[in-house]
Amino acid sequence: MKRSTFALLTAPAILLLALFFALPLAAVMVDALRDGLGPSRACCDVDLLAVAGRQCGADAGASTLSLVVGVAVALHLARMEERRRTLLAFVIALPLTFPA
Repeated sequence: MKRSTFALLTAPAILLLALFFALPLAAVMVDALRDGLGPSRACCDVDLLAVAGRQCGADAGASTLSLVVGVAVALHLARMEERRRTLLAFVIALPLTFPA
């Protein structure tokens, strides 16, 4: 693929990324750093640090539980015959296709 064709095809994606991700992120960063004390105030707030610690613990627990359940399901699926494995994989993936 030519370089100009590639640039033409990727331009809409780059524009959307800039418009919906980079621009709001830059606006938040400018607002947060406007007075210069925002990050230092956040790092010294005891309540914020306690919440961040609890959140990290909850994230680690959820990740570990997901890993254990996922490995158990994968091992179970690997030991099944192909027809049943396909059906069960479909049943497992079906709820993931619908929005919450």
